[in-house]
Amino acid sequence: MAVGMQRMAERNALVRKMPAVETLGSVTTICSDKTGTLTEGVMQVRVMWSPQLPLTVLTGSGLNPKEGTAKHLLTPSTAKSALAHPPTDTTSTATLPPMHQWILAASDLCNNSSVVHRDNKWHGVGDSTEVALHVAASRANMQWIREKVTRVNELAFDSDRKRMSVICQVNTGVSVDSLPLFKADPASTHLVLAKGAPEVLVPLCSTVLRADGSLQPIQPSDLAQIDSACDEFSSLGLRTLAFAVRFCSAAEVANESGTDESGYAKKVETGLCFVGLAALADPPRPQIGESVLNCHTAGIRVCMITGDHLKTAISIARMINLFPACAEHHGPELSADELEARGSAINGRTLSGLTVEQLAALDPFPVVFARVSPDDKLKIVKALQQRGNVVAMTGDGVNDAPAIRQADAGIAMGISGTDITRQAADIVLADDNFNTIVVAVESGRRILDNIIKFIIYLLSCNFSEVILMLISVAVGLEAPLTSIQILYANIVVDIPPSLALGMESVEKDVMTRAPRDPKQAVLTLPYALALILQATSMAAWTIIAYAISLKALNQSARYAETVAFAVLFTVQIAHAFHCRSLRRSMFKGNFIEVFTENRWLVAGCSISILAVVLGIYVPGWNDLFELEPLDGIEWVKVFCAVIFHSCVVEFGKFLIRRYERNARHKMREEIKVANTPAPFIKIEMQPIS
Repeated sequence: MAVGMQRMAERNALVRKMPAVETLGSVTTICSDKTGTLTEGVMQVRVMWSPQLPLTVLTGSGLNPKEGTAKHLLTPSTAKSALAHPPTDTTSTATLPPMHQWILAASDLCNNSSVVHRDNKWHGVGDSTEVALHVAASRANMQWIREKVTRVNELAFDSDRKRMSVICQVNTGVSVDSLPLFKADPASTHLVLAKGAPEVLVPLCSTVLRADGSLQPIQPSDLAQIDSACDEFSSLGLRTLAFAVRFCSAAEVANESGTDESGYAKKVETGLCFVGLAALADPPRPQIGESVLNCHTAGIRVCMITGDHLKTAISIARMINLFPACAEHHGPELSADELEARGSAINGRTLSGLTVEQLAALDPFPVVFARVSPDDKLKIVKALQQRGNVVAMTGDGVNDAPAIRQADAGIAMGISGTDITRQAADIVLADDNFNTIVVAVESGRRILDNIIKFIIYLLSCNFSEVILMLISVAVGLEAPLTSIQILYANIVVDIPPSLALGMESVEKDVMTRAPRDPKQAVLTLPYALALILQATSMAAWTIIAYAISLKALNQSARYAETVAFAVLFTVQIAHAFHCRSLRRSMFKGNFIEVFTENRWLVAGCSISILAVVLGIYVPGWNDLFELEPLDGIEWVKVFCAVIFHSCVVEFGKFLIRRYERNARHKMREEIKVANTPAPFIKIEMQPIS
């Protein structure tokens, strides 16, 4: 297990608690954050939108604030078309409409992040969403706004408010008339800039900024356009943020003594003016779709948990193959509304109204959770555990710590995670990558496999000696082995190969098996029967060789004991190669690789063979163990015993493969039933108002 932990660390999975290694091999559900884990976590603002205006498309990649532009389209275009084939009929950054200038101004001012150039590379400091907004404002040359106004207060973002606001004051000596953005209300001395989830921020807006710079009451047609734009961006997997501004006097934003933060927020964040939406792209990580499919093949459910809009989450889920059963039974074009209505996806508003018991009773259980708070994460973990799942939960924030601690395997982010979260976790991902979780699960299964191989090898060898003694007594023969011979063999013959089995590499089919039930015994019934069969086989061929030498050939008792010693312990050494896999035939594939893949096992078996030969042929040494040199013909008996034992072991493996194939088929049918959309209470989406 310690060796397995070291290998996991080399692959960016740092195990803090050793029992978590065993738990990983039994995980049935992985609950993963979207941003930065399933996706790359390097966001880019791609589109800005306002009612009755064409889009503004932003270009550039990475975090270099000097590379990229913001260009406003002269003709209307869909976001999908504009992103795939950027039109050439655009305006320059300097002539962006006021609404989009305000989006960029708010992106820069309503922001606590920055970028730094270090080691010939740009690095973001702060939340990835805010870093993307800061870079977009820099690329559009909007930093001049910071020279004209000063932030005087802030209403911070949190998972309950889902928005952030800042209060700014026009600097002394700056004429408001010189600021084109203040055309709507040149008498203002202060302004409020807000950003947040559209469904939260838009209801706080009473007016909308028009292309001519005027403020007008927000109309139902504006709300319909906003709703439609959010749906379009979400369907493309883009994260959508709304932006608003309020022009006001100092008295209107004064924080009176005795007013709590909630009361102050209600005073400031009211009567806002909607200016537009920004859509941010955060593409899935490379190979993430393949990793998710590997999880499904391994019988592991993957649940996405995100604070994004439901349709954005569903769009990303499609890209990473989170709905394989849905695509198989209903086609890849199953709409987001249908997925939500059938229960495959659920939003935070609906989730908050469910108890743990009600959530656990949902059938099918959702695989996409959107607009989720940290408290909801804890509820999801408890519900899955009530359903009998072994849950791995990821998290990075302080508020994620309770859910991570509750999970069977808590996984913290090493890059973006807080110290408290890492302390609560069992495993820390050094690269914040979902692919590393799959690697850790594979490693956990490998470690469990190797532990079972170690146990079966040692027990089968020891039981064979017990069975050998019992049979000899039952048939009236002298004991084939003395106690010192057995002790010698157990120390120098059995131990080196058994330790080497702990270094065995991962089997090719490890991620196609059902997760191991943590409540089941280490040795299941098929393995226990295989162990008994193997031990009986080794004992049987030994007693047969012993009886032939002693009774049929009338050889001396000491010579017959030496034959039994050579047969039993040579068969045990050969048996170690059969134990490299408990189900796969040793003769399948490249036979040479059986003896070359695990060099530790070759070395261990070489030591054991040397010990057997030394015990038989070295003068003085063989007298100590009451053995004597054998003729060459006796090694033919040994070789035949190895062949016959191999046939017995291969027959046992055939039965195990057949048993597990039926179990795997049953598991996959259950997964299909669990993931197949079924009639479900429709979750109504409330329109933005």
